[in-house]
Amino acid sequence: MRAARILAALALALVLAVLAASAYIRLSPAPGPALDAARMIHRVSATLAGIFVLLLAGVALARRSGVFAALGALALVAFLAVLGSAAGRSPPPAAALGNLLGGLALAALLAWLLGRARAPRELGARTRRVAVLALAAAALLCAFIGWSAIYAAHAGPAPLELARELGAALLLCALAQLQGRLA
Repeated sequence: MRAARILAALALALVLAVLAASAYIRLSPAPGPALDAARMIHRVSATLAGIFVLLLAGVALARRSGVFAALGALALVAFLAVLGSAAGRSPPPAAALGNLLGGLALAALLAWLLGRARAPRELGARTRRVAVLALAAAALLCAFIGWSAIYAAHAGPAPLELARELGAALLLCALAQLQGRLA
């Protein structure tokens, strides 16, 4: 269980780095060294996150624990890799939204796996239902903020959208981890 926890934590940290770099890239006002650095951070973090998710899936299959979630994370990584390479450096808003929502879903799934690996499951059904509702509300919030950030970026610079988007992503991860502890 320790290997799964370490892999999930490393992959989650890298996915959050990818989300932050993506938001900076999308909202960056002009090309330059900072934008180039953000692209490199995005590429390296995404590659390493994919490797850790692949290892996590292998551990889950070997231990027969968390297999569905780990394979779901692996499927999301594959989807994001295909979408990212197909959309290119200047993706249309729909592709950018798909990339963002896929990344947020991957972060939430990894946070859920991490929460599951760290805590016992002794709480009641009512508490689990409340946690699921909170997680769903956070996911909707992330989707709305992401959608508004992407479309605002196409309409003009929106620096506050970056903070909102990253804050929503962290909230989603925190609630997913809590849900993993309650599941």
